[in-house]
Amino acid sequence: MVTLRYATAWIPLRLLWGGGYECVLLFFVLSGYVLSLPYLAGKSPSWTRYIGKRLCRLYLPSIAAILFALAMRAIAINGTYTFTPEWPWAAPLTPSLIWNNVLFLGGGDSFHLDGTIWSLVHEMRISIIFPFLFLIVLRTPALLSYATSALLALWAFHFVPTIGADTPLAQAERSWADTSGYVFYFVLGIVAARYHQKIG
Repeated sequence: MVTLRYATAWIPLRLLWGGGYECVLLFFVLSGYVLSLPYLAGKSPSWTRYIGKRLCRLYLPSIAAILFALAMRAIAINGTYTFTPEWPWAAPLTPSLIWNNVLFLGGGDSFHLDGTIWSLVHEMRISIIFPFLFLIVLRTPALLSYATSALLALWAFHFVPTIGADTPLAQAERSWADTSGYVFYFVLGIVAARYHQKIG
């Protein structure tokens, strides 16, 4: 049965009853908006300077959060705390787990140490290509930008297989597909900034 809540799950009205996930989506839109402003004002930094600042703003806090999670995990284990099997910290501390967290690879155990950094992973990936994304959206009619990125999100969130995605490679593919889907929200922010500048 299709409920009103389900039918409006992918439009802005979802923010009225949503929780943390919806706030993250709004954050992606705001990121697209804020990151566009320097380019629209003619003060665009070089890509190397831009990416250096994004790394400091996103990657360093993520690493700090992972290190904190490692410390808390060690304290809990040394205190003979018993994790239930479904608890993420129950997973063995393997090189794969560490590298997936540090390098944002998006494998099956990417968020076993700190599940809250998932949004920063997508934010960082999209930030790397943001200057190029901005130029594409700037030179494309708004409706075409919306439609193209919305189709990409539809493909990523609804048509990329999730059944049987229990291997690290399959889960990494799922993670990168999700990143491509979240591009839609950055595009919303870019277009909003673009037309806000024109109106203002």
